[in-house]
Amino acid sequence: MYWSNYVESHVKLSRKSEASVESDRVLKFFMDELRVIRASVQASMKNTSYNVTIHLEPEDNGVIQSRVSVK
Repeated sequence: MYWSNYVESHVKLSRKSEASVESDRVLKFFMDELRVIRASVQASMKNTSYNVTIHLEPEDNGVIQSRVSVK
């Protein structure tokens, strides 16, 4: 829900997000009450997955901080 609000004004990011979900590359996805999204995403052409963490602002769902690390 919140991620879709964020990507709606970012066409390229929205398409990439949809492609990742449709191809089952999103292995885990969790959003807690502090508006922190944690996900594990499989790389498209490699046998590698990435841990993604995104901190959202409470007022407008803007991204405060994001981090990607290789698993």
